[in-house]
Amino acid sequence: GGLQQFWDSMRDTSFVRRHPFLPESEWSRIIPIGLHGDGGAFNDNDNLISLAWNSLTATGTTADTRFLFTGIKKSEMSAGSLDVLMRMFGWSMNVLLSGETPLSDWRGVDLDGGGVQLAGGFRGVLAQTRGDWEWYCALFYFPRWDDADIMCPYCRASSVDRARAWTDFGPEA
Repeated sequence: GGLQQFWDSMRDTSFVRRHPFLPESEWSRIIPIGLHGDGGAFNDNDNLISLAWNSLTATGTTADTRFLFTGIKKSEMSAGSLDVLMRMFGWSMNVLLSGETPLSDWRGVDLDGGGVQLAGGFRGVLAQTRGDWEWYCALFYFPRWDDADIMCPYCRASSVDRARAWTDFGPEA
């Protein structure tokens, strides 16, 4: 009943109302998935970027409920690496959403055996992304706080326009 309860609680969100593949009749068999991206120190000179996913309705320890999609050293990433990783992950999520084995791989290469039901009719849908601001900037191409004309969603603070400097805490700010 956890899946039905989750979707019932999300019923009035635009995500559920506008999603073309979330019919209410299927909610008890659709697993909401979250993606977490983060970087951390790998050694003195490099960071490790990790992408992990989990069911938003899972219970248990982190080790039992989160699954590593990939880990890559930041120094080994090029400008388009994250985009490629996300195309692969997106393809995987679309396979989960379809509930059937794929007809082609993430590059469009034909595969044998497509169209067979997966997981006894259960499906999955990416419903959440999590991470810090640096992760969102990398994933969604948001401006970094230290390089944006308007760096705050609530005010007009700027890191480049001195008249709206984010460091100005005076009454005229």
